[in-house]
Amino acid sequence: MDSQKYAHQEDEQRFLVAELPETTTSPRLIEDRYLVGTRLRLRRVSGIGAPIAKLGHKVKVSDAGPSAVWHTSMYLDDAEFAALEALPAMTVSKRRWVLPDGGSADEFLGDLEGLILIEGDRPMAAPRDAVEVTDDVRFTGGELAALARDAARSFVTEARRRLP
Repeated sequence: MDSQKYAHQEDEQRFLVAELPETTTSPRLIEDRYLVGTRLRLRRVSGIGAPIAKLGHKVKVSDAGPSAVWHTSMYLDDAEFAALEALPAMTVSKRRWVLPDGGSADEFLGDLEGLILIEGDRPMAAPRDAVEVTDDVRFTGGELAALARDAARSFVTEARRRLP
């Protein structure tokens, strides 16, 4: 049996930017809950009609470079989401805009306010005045969610210092 039968492979590039690019789309609000002790992410997306709830699982692809992952998603109803939401988790919230080239821009909220990342499928043209952070694990959702309040604020300050 194919162990990745229900997953699809992703290989995205990620860039740190100082400000949001111009876009004509309305943002979606995303709340990600990284379930403690697992590789599972519980996601609620709102701002595009009825809220959407998903359970995601990402596993690194061993022979395809550091940013490639197998990604599996399951859509959840309200009862399933509520059951999983009760589990211990680390949370991160962001506004996401869809960009004309198919990528997205994420503006982080709360303790990560001021952090803006653009990501899209590899190969992706680097946005103007951006710093690539694709292979820096500190810029992944699970790592960002794990930051305590003061560490998150310090991380944003240090990250913005890297910008041109």
